[in-house]
Amino acid sequence: DNDVANFPNPPGLGVGVRADQETMDVQVGDIAGRWLPLPYPAESVTGTEGAWYWERTGLSARSPDAGVRGQQYTVEFLDVKPTLEDVSAAVPHAEANISTLVLPARMPEVIAQTAQQIAGQYTTTYKRAMALQDYFTSGDFTYSEDAPVDGGFDGTGVDIVAEFLDKKTGYCVHFASAMAIMARTLGIPSRVAVGFQPGESQTAAGITSYTVTSHDLHAWPELYFDGV
Repeated sequence: DNDVANFPNPPGLGVGVRADQETMDVQVGDIAGRWLPLPYPAESVTGTEGAWYWERTGLSARSPDAGVRGQQYTVEFLDVKPTLEDVSAAVPHAEANISTLVLPARMPEVIAQTAQQIAGQYTTTYKRAMALQDYFTSGDFTYSEDAPVDGGFDGTGVDIVAEFLDKKTGYCVHFASAMAIMARTLGIPSRVAVGFQPGESQTAAGITSYTVTSHDLHAWPELYFDGV
């Protein structure tokens, strides 16, 4: 039974990692779609109209016939707060879903070579992940929504990632895809998440609310830390 009233435990979360239980009230405006906007990891959703079901891999929720427009619901979720010690102990060869380690076929050699050069000397997931993150945020790369199109390397396929590493300019999907694939070549399970940034916050009477719009659409890489 995968009804959203009761989600399964998030994959890989160990019992010793701090995770505070939180509550969020969500009101969806004028957007279309059948995927429910949720924080991660959700524990339960109440108040939705129509039938909604969770899917195990990403703990997201989808409806076969209802839409998100106008939905109002409450989400119980975990605010996971690992310590530096927690993440530093994780090693790359974790017991993650096998799909998060699969590499594209006929992948350009430059991707794995670059990953090995940047982070191959480190032995923990944390140090390898931070090395990759520093590589993309050091200032050598620029964020641009126009350059990939103008440069002729916008689109799909792993060859685009190799072009991005060469041109060093692109937008969120390029950064996220490159880091996720490079992480996998180093033995770190990874995936690309597509959703929303937190938006703008406002606090009144002790209650913090967030307004999230289509301007907050984003893609980012998620790397798996064993037990965290």
